[in-house]
Amino acid sequence: MRLKSYFASTVEEAISLASRELGEDAMLVYSRETMPEARNLGRYEVVFALEADVAGPPENAVDSGTLNGLPAASAVRSAEPVAPWRELRADLLEMKRQFTRMERLMVHTTGAVAANRWSAPVEDLFQELLAQEFPADLAAALVSAVEPRRATSAIGGRDIVVSELAAHLAELRCGRISFGQARAHAFIGPSGGGKTTMLVKLAVLLGMEQRTPVMLVSLDSRRIGGTDQLKTFAQILGVPFTAIDHRSALERLLEIEGHRHILFLDTPGFSEEDLAEQAWLPAVLRANEEVQTHLVLPAYARTKEFARIVRRYEPFRPSSLMLTHMDESETIGGVIGEVLRCGLPVPYCSTGQSIPEDIQVAEPEWLAQRSLPASEGPAAAKSSGATWAAA
Repeated sequence: MRLKSYFASTVEEAISLASRELGEDAMLVYSRETMPEARNLGRYEVVFALEADVAGPPENAVDSGTLNGLPAASAVRSAEPVAPWRELRADLLEMKRQFTRMERLMVHTTGAVAANRWSAPVEDLFQELLAQEFPADLAAALVSAVEPRRATSAIGGRDIVVSELAAHLAELRCGRISFGQARAHAFIGPSGGGKTTMLVKLAVLLGMEQRTPVMLVSLDSRRIGGTDQLKTFAQILGVPFTAIDHRSALERLLEIEGHRHILFLDTPGFSEEDLAEQAWLPAVLRANEEVQTHLVLPAYARTKEFARIVRRYEPFRPSSLMLTHMDESETIGGVIGEVLRCGLPVPYCSTGQSIPEDIQVAEPEWLAQRSLPASEGPAAAKSSGATWAAA
């Protein structure tokens, strides 16, 4: 992998030059104003990464390995990148995806502002949404509905935004689901994200509401004491418990006990390397039509990390996404943006540690309200003096 810089009078021109030469495989790393000693090459420098050499670079393309006096041969050239480069490559690919998305967002947002001629209060709403970490395209789409709807409605701008967000979430079928329709439910997600507690809360609710016999199952044999917590919960609830650690045991359990109980399967947290070693687990769960898999993630996760975890667990093909630690999350706009991006319904959210009290059916209206906290006094208002309520 090597870096290549393109110089031009504008960033857009440099990007265009790189795109023509490198194609879609090029990954944008960063752009900046050209250093004084290289200003004769162009006002702006845009750096791209590529895995292999591209013949015949134009005169305004410079191997970044030479910019600091280093020979071009110092750049990494390997058809099979070594381990340290794998993470960098993943980050660069993510940066490329983010850049492409940002480019679309800028066009979308600029177009929305121009087309709707946002008033100062609506612009304040847009800035508030960005402060709540909502993606710019989603924020623009939400506030663009304010002025048209206010012409025919007496409700405030914030209420309109909440209503619009709830409509987006409703399209995902967020809200209560019937756990009795499947004979087994597997809970997946990172360690420490509240997966086990969410599982137990839902097992209690199922037993209370439907009086259905449940069985708790731990697949967390890799971690010392990984089964102890779930075993303790099973003893408190007075329900059967078992721990399994290999494929044949899981297949036999699903075949036999799946007809007697509704199984709640607690899985370990997986790194990408762990998941590669345990590829049999998502394969078994996907192959059984009686199993529903639920991805459990903490709402306090930052947007980039949240998106990365969602991608990591894609081999399981989860049917829903549940949010935990809602009580510890001040801003969840970025998480809501990722929820809408991945298209998974959100049936339940965990709002605390108490079992089973601290669980909330994620009705679209509730989730939208939780995502858009009201402004807190004059400090939250912009220069126009407008607040969300006044928008």
